[in-house]
Amino acid sequence: MNLEYWVGYIVAGVTVGVTIHFLQLLMNIYSRIGVAEDKINTDFEKRFDRIEKRFDSIDQHLKDIDQDIRDLKERTAKVEQNLQDLPQQLMTLIQKELADFEKRQIQGGREQ
Repeated sequence: MNLEYWVGYIVAGVTVGVTIHFLQLLMNIYSRIGVAEDKINTDFEKRFDRIEKRFDSIDQHLKDIDQDIRDLKERTAKVEQNLQDLPQQLMTLIQKELADFEKRQIQGGREQ
C-alpha cells in the first residue's frame, strides 16, 4: 500500500475523531443548557409560587379590611340610630320617673 493511502486513512480517522469530539462537546453543552434551563424554570416556579402566595395573603388582608369596614359602618349606623332615638327615650324615661315620683308623693301624702 502506498503512502497516500495511509495518509488518507489517517486524515479520515482524525476528521472522524475531531467530528465525534465536537459532537460530544455540543451534547455536553446542550445537556448543561438543559440542566440550567430546568434549574431556571424550577427557580422561576418557586419564585412565582412565593409571589402568588404573597398576593393571596394581601388579597385576604384586603378582604378582612373590607369586612371590618362594613362591620364598622353597621355599628356606626346603629349608634347613629340610637342617638336619634335617645331624646325620645330620655323623655319617656323622665315621664316614667316623674309619674313614679308623683305616685310616691301621692302615696306618701295619704300615709301621713
